[in-house]
Amino acid sequence: MKTLDRYIVRNFLISAVLFFAVMMSLRVVTDLFINMDEFTKRKEGEEEKSFKVVVSEISTYYGYQSLVYFRDLGGLIIVTAAAFTLARMNHTNELTAVLASGVSLHRVLLPIIACAISLNVLVIIDTELLIPPNEHRLVRSRDDIEGKEASHLRPVTDCHDSVWYSRQFRPSEGQLLCPLIVLRDGRLAYAGHIAGPSAVYAPDRGEWVFAPGEPPAPGEPPVPGRLHLKDAKVASTTEFVPTNLGPADICDYVQREKYPNRRINWNGVSGIDYIDVPEDGEKALTLRAARLSFDKPGDLASGLLRDVRFEYTLGRSRPVVCLAASSASFGYRDDFKSFGWTLHGGRLTYACELDAARLALRQSTEWLKYMSTAELNRVLKLPRARDPARARLERHTRFADFFNSVILLLVAMPFVLSRERNIKASAARTVLMVGFVYVFIYMTRNESLNPALAAWLPILVFGPISAVMLDTVKT
Repeated sequence: MKTLDRYIVRNFLISAVLFFAVMMSLRVVTDLFINMDEFTKRKEGEEEKSFKVVVSEISTYYGYQSLVYFRDLGGLIIVTAAAFTLARMNHTNELTAVLASGVSLHRVLLPIIACAISLNVLVIIDTELLIPPNEHRLVRSRDDIEGKEASHLRPVTDCHDSVWYSRQFRPSEGQLLCPLIVLRDGRLAYAGHIAGPSAVYAPDRGEWVFAPGEPPAPGEPPVPGRLHLKDAKVASTTEFVPTNLGPADICDYVQREKYPNRRINWNGVSGIDYIDVPEDGEKALTLRAARLSFDKPGDLASGLLRDVRFEYTLGRSRPVVCLAASSASFGYRDDFKSFGWTLHGGRLTYACELDAARLALRQSTEWLKYMSTAELNRVLKLPRARDPARARLERHTRFADFFNSVILLLVAMPFVLSRERNIKASAARTVLMVGFVYVFIYMTRNESLNPALAAWLPILVFGPISAVMLDTVKT
């Protein structure tokens, strides 16, 4: 690196740090001035916040939001720092000395372009590596920094096309109160629903557990979680699974599938290990258990299952809904008016890609912008992605914005490198050109254009223009 390059890089980086501090501070102070009351207001039933608590909440909120501010202002900071560096060199006649030494002004731009590309890499790191892990914190409101406040959960669709709704959602606890999940088939028609007093996310298993609620009255049993499938006369609950798939049917399946050429004398069998029996029908129910034990050898009318799971695939490739228990006994229940398995220590679980953080994120209108490119690709691979056009646009803009920042720099610099001695006039032209490019980018991304075209059209338009403008610079 030559002395001139080191000098330009040093001035550019100093300017970049300066404008980073100025723009970030201006952004934070403006937002704080408008929304200060949200940090200081006292909630019902709580004490007045102390000065220390208010400062802590403000620091926490804007500490995370600064990641988004840097992503949004990164391109503008780069252009402003480059323009200020070259304008200062022009004002002090340093560019004149460079020209007199036989160095082209295009050569002066090279270290600035290299620094701009390096800073753009920092913006990419911020977008792909820093924002996604903190997305659940970025969607929190200013009056709920810790995410403890319960809020209404608006309808959300998951990877199984099921629709979620809850009266109250507590993100910090990963809890839904009075949740309702409407199950849909491949044609998006109603296939059933899951409901319960509450549901808690289990991160170790990646599923939601529908826990029983408080008894409605003293002496009555707690309210269970329940699964009600379309056309089913009786709902499955964490207490009872109605099905005709009893011990005799399990024995028939074992005889037919595992020992087709052998006659089993069940009178001498006390139990069967490793049960894995599918039930015919649209419910796609599979019964899995560690062991089926008979009350007495040869009695196929009743039995006890150990470590049992009733899994419902609902037309998917893997289980979606599961009723599990430490044990289950078969028989007729008068209260359900059906044969089935009475669960002991039963629990109802639902597996999908939505955890508590994802649910909180999906409540924000900016949820796609907080995702990494890999996460966007996973969203677009879903059979029915929510707002796929917007997701494709966001994915294309991740790549296009890198080039947009460089092109924005190349479009603005010719006005600063001109031999116009009036710095104010050069600055005004630079601001107008940069503003025009930003308006064009905004308009293309908010019109009903093809996502790829909307993202790359500014590059196709201003890329050639920047090359022509650089060529017009008198060096």
